[in-house]
Amino acid sequence: MSEAKAGKATGAIPVFFSQMQLIDAGDVPRLRVRLTATLDSLGEIDRRLEYVVAADDEGESVQTHAMPNADRQAIHVHYLSVGLGR
Repeated sequence: MSEAKAGKATGAIPVFFSQMQLIDAGDVPRLRVRLTATLDSLGEIDRRLEYVVAADDEGESVQTHAMPNADRQAIHVHYLSVGLGR
């Protein structure tokens, strides 16, 4: 987020621009996504990825909508090992 405040180029994906929101005037646009998963009786994972459209004063989501598959395919997760003495 510091890159956006400094006006530097970031790796933002344009597909997510339409989902970004401002909390306060002059603030950096933000995007909030929720992953919910449950394990069924057969051991299968049922997952839902949703955009959080509105949240209450405690930050709990009060309005969401499902993330389309095309949006989900633009997400890349990188796992880092930090501070493990390597």
